[in-house]
Formats: sequence, structure tokens, C-alpha cells
Amino acid sequence: MVDRRFTAAMEGKLSLGWPIVVLRSALAGVLIGLGCLMMMLVRSDPALSDVPGRLLSGVVFSIGLFGVVMCKAELFTGDMLIPLGVRGRWKEVVLTWSVVWAGNLVGSVALAAIVSASGIGLGDVACGLAASKCSLSAASMLTRAFLCNALVCLAVYMASLADTTVGRLACVLLPVTCFVSLGLEHSVADMFVFAYAGFCGFWAFPSRVALSLALATVGNMAGGLSFMLLMREGWYDGRSVTGERP
Repeated sequence: MVDRRFTAAMEGKLSLGWPIVVLRSALAGVLIGLGCLMMMLVRSDPALSDVPGRLLSGVVFSIGLFGVVMCKAELFTGDMLIPLGVRGRWKEVVLTWSVVWAGNLVGSVALAAIVSASGIGLGDVACGLAASKCSLSAASMLTRAFLCNALVCLAVYMASLADTTVGRLACVLLPVTCFVSLGLEHSVADMFVFAYAGFCGFWAFPSRVALSLALATVGNMAGGLSFMLLMREGWYDGRSVTGERP
């Protein structure tokens, strides 16, 4: 039954009208950006030591993905799971991914502009995060993004199996706290960080920012698709979603 529900949810993503996809993906960009803001707030406190600060950052960042799950928003990284429930429709899947990525970017930049104008005072933290991301090597960015989205997809998949709000929160909280605490790279979170830092005066070669975001995106795709393939081929092969034994 759980597998049928998950499959129906993934098929439902491909049946949404494009205006709804754009709106839901922009909402996801806003929600992840809010999670980033909470993380920045924690990191702005010099009284917190390294490890407790990292762990608390992960806990508060979870509000972003939890909001995505509860609002049924469209998040690029989580949508890497679509082929787990839908087979043989790759053209639609790739087009959906492209629209969702663009919508996430729009939502992230829009929130960054609003927050910058609000003057809440986290611009220095955003600039520091953006500078550290730009300083990562390609191999580091790719591998961090790979690991990050494996954990994000784990969170989304587990949350889809939960029947209660508290259960969904627990499923999101643990993997997200893990990836944030370890300093892994989430492409949609990076969209917000770079945009907010840019509005606050951060400067880097646009090509460098674009490369960082592209590497994070590719790494997230690789990590998410690897998790999806592991689940599809290692746990069930599609027949089990109908209740049949493989």
C-alpha cells in the first residue's frame, strides 16, 4: 500500500499543469530560503561552539524541507525521486526537472531580494557562506552535493511513508540535520545564499558563481538518481508496487 501511494504521488507530479508546477517550485525556493535564514541566524552567534552550532543549524534548517513536504511544493532535489515511481516517461521527467529548477531559482531570488530590503542583518553571514562555497574545488563541490541529495531523497522518501505530521517531521529532521552539520551542498539552498549575498554586496566572478551552482546541481542529480536507482533495483523492481512478489 505504501508503495502504491508513493507511485501515485510521483505520477501526480507529472500530471500537474505547468502554472501549478511553477508556483509550487517557487514556493519551494522560498521555503528552503527561509530554512537558510534560520541557519544563518544560528551561525551569527559567536557564543556557539563549532559542533553544537552545526547541529543546531541543521535542526533549524529542517523547517525548509519540512515546509516543502507539508505544502506539497516542488523541490528540484526531491524530485529526483520521480523515476522511482514513474517509468518510461523520461522526456516529461526531464522537462519537469528543468521547470522546477527554474522555479526554485525564482523563489530563492525573490526571497533574497525581500530579505535584503528588510535589513534583518544577516548579510555578512551570507557573504561568508557564499565566499566559502566559491572557494571549494570542483571535486569537493560535486561530492558534497552528491552526499547531500542522497540524504535529502532519503528524507523525502521516508516522509512519504509516514502517516502523521510528527512522523514526517522526524523523517525530515534527521537526514537534514546530518547534511547541514557536515557542510554538504544543496543547490537550491545555494541559490538563496548566492542571491542574498549578492544583494548584500558580495562580489565574485559571475562565472565562478554559475560554476559553483552548476556543480552543486549536477552533484545533487547524481546523488538523488543514485539513491533512486538503489531503491528501485535493490528493494523493488516495479512489480512490488502492485503487490506482486518479484
